[in-house]
Amino acid sequence: MVQDGKDSVADFKSVLRLVAETAELWYDPNLQRRYTLECLCKQLNAKAGVLFVFGDCLTGGETACASVQHVGLNEVQEHRIREYLKSGKPADPALPKLLDLIAQVVVQRRRDLVADAKWYDSEHYKKFRQSVELDDTLYSKISVPGKIISIAIMRPIGAAGFEERERHMMDLALSQMAWPFQPE
Repeated sequence: MVQDGKDSVADFKSVLRLVAETAELWYDPNLQRRYTLECLCKQLNAKAGVLFVFGDCLTGGETACASVQHVGLNEVQEHRIREYLKSGKPADPALPKLLDLIAQVVVQRRRDLVADAKWYDSEHYKKFRQSVELDDTLYSKISVPGKIISIAIMRPIGAAGFEERERHMMDLALSQMAWPFQPE
């Protein structure tokens, strides 16, 4: 997607506005997290967002994900996502590559983590993602002392995939925020 300078400036301004507005909510980390999810979904034209503290159940362990927050989900989607974050089953084929990336903030598009053929043939997509009617995802992990905070911004099945520009916008926003480092 080629953009002219006006679009790039508008993107940059929207990210700066999100970071500044979120900083004003610093007294309440939970409110900051929810506001961040809402704004990222709006700015990136996403249906839903989920934020949680990463649990090793997502990589075959037993510890469930914690501190789950979400926006844009109906009751059925919320229930299924919460169950998935407790069990980690079926395994998400994008997570191994995401976890291998080392940086304080990592934001990746699903198609950069796992090829389309493998994604659409996976049990995760067939059994879980289709049941919640959510497909393309911007995955992020924010490494803070003692935990990893994860954010998934998702579009519905059949919607256009996220572009590199949108990945950059989310990365820029999350890289500038202080809330991940605040106690819950």
